Amino acid sequence: MSFDSELRVLMVIPSYFPLVGGAEKQVAGLVNSLGKISCKATILTRLLPNTSKIDVVDGISIIRLKTTKYRIVFLLQLSYFLFKNRFFFDVIHVHTLNSPAIVSAFVGRLTHTPVIVKVTRSGKDCQLSRYSSSNIGRLFFCILSALVTRFIAITDDVRKELLSFGVQTKKIIQIPNGVELPVFNSLKKDKQSSCIFVYVGRLIDRKRVDWLINAFFDANLNKNDRLIIIGAGIKMDSLVKLTLDLGLGSRVEFMGEISHDKVIEMLLLSDVFVLPSDSEGMSNSLLESMASNNAVIAANIPANKGLIMNGINGLLFSTIDDLSRCLYEVSNSDALRTNLSKNANNDIRKEYSFKTIAQHYKDSYNSLI
Repeated sequence: MSFDSELRVLMVIPSYFPLVGGAEKQVAGLVNSLGKISCKATILTRLLPNTSKIDVVDGISIIRLKTTKYRIVFLLQLSYFLFKNRFFFDVIHVHTLNSPAIVSAFVGRLTHTPVIVKVTRSGKDCQLSRYSSSNIGRLFFCILSALVTRFIAITDDVRKELLSFGVQTKKIIQIPNGVELPVFNSLKKDKQSSCIFVYVGRLIDRKRVDWLINAFFDANLNKNDRLIIIGAGIKMDSLVKLTLDLGLGSRVEFMGEISHDKVIEMLLLSDVFVLPSDSEGMSNSLLESMASNNAVIAANIPANKGLIMNGINGLLFSTIDDLSRCLYEVSNSDALRTNLSKNANNDIRKEYSFKTIAQHYKDSYNSLI
């Protein structure tokens, strides 16, 4: 450990700013909050077009390694960097389960540096499940599991899946994702004649936005109720066509990709956030919507059940009919919307703010050194 009081952490993530997704947002929020509690984090990532090898973005130090179409080039550079700078970091924190995690864990073992690997999602098509699809995959996971100091499970179902893969209980720490608490909750109207529903996320199959559009049509809602869909993806054209075929063109708005600041503004102006996905980790958008005083409706899947208590701080659904019923109930009851949003906001502020999550991580780092 460093001789001064400041803990030094290297965050390894395959992509970072200017690419911005859920993982990148989590890293940025965590690093900012760690900096406020004497824990300096540096981000190590790939060099992207029009970026510098060494950079500072929003006060965050970033080191970018050159890469080519051959993945081995990045992995070799990662190995060299980690070994060369082995005395400059107290902990290596990896934000992927792919090959950079194995390289980091191997070098960490050689240099006696603790390595933690964050696992963000369980179930089908996740990084964890891909290891089980082949003998070589299972072998690589066994190697990773042996070398890693700790795995971070963001939900209880991730923890259970790690256990099913043979990871020892003592090697798993459960820490959820964090969220930046919005400041301007006063943007939202207390009461209005219509209800604004919002979805934020990629437009891909597993997000089931078609369920949301069909349920919005079937729910017999107030004619002034609106649905705003924020995000882009391969399903955009078919979803727009579905909306027009159902005659919802004037009530459903597709905003495409917008800035994160604009997303938060839309959440603050909306009443109900809907997450219909059949598979999630711990959704950033769900956390942000709860922090923004939205009532939330989410699919009844393990990741959401760890965050949502049905009927208390949100509503859970299993079928399209269930979703339609939930939409109707929150649209027609100001009291229900207010109660759900108030409880959700209280839970987020108490347990999921980046300030709280950063302290959990710092405690975990210290326990490993």
